[in-house]
Amino acid sequence: MNKAGEGDRYLGLLDPWRRMLARGLTTWAERDEPSRSDCHAWGSSPNFELFHTVLGIDSAAPGFRRVSVRPFLAHSPR
Repeated sequence: MNKAGEGDRYLGLLDPWRRMLARGLTTWAERDEPSRSDCHAWGSSPNFELFHTVLGIDSAAPGFRRVSVRPFLAHSPR
């Protein structure tokens, strides 16, 4: 999404995570339905993507010696 310049679409893809939160899950389910609450590494991807895709923070040099910031802020959170 970042490379294609479509980062504004990211927040709209979080509906499965929103539904899990609404059902009271405390860890991310492997699937939206049928679900069971397991702790999977992919469930933390919204944490990473919020900074990387929505806020546009990325490394511009090895070891983050330089940082680029190119946010996609057209869509605000619900």
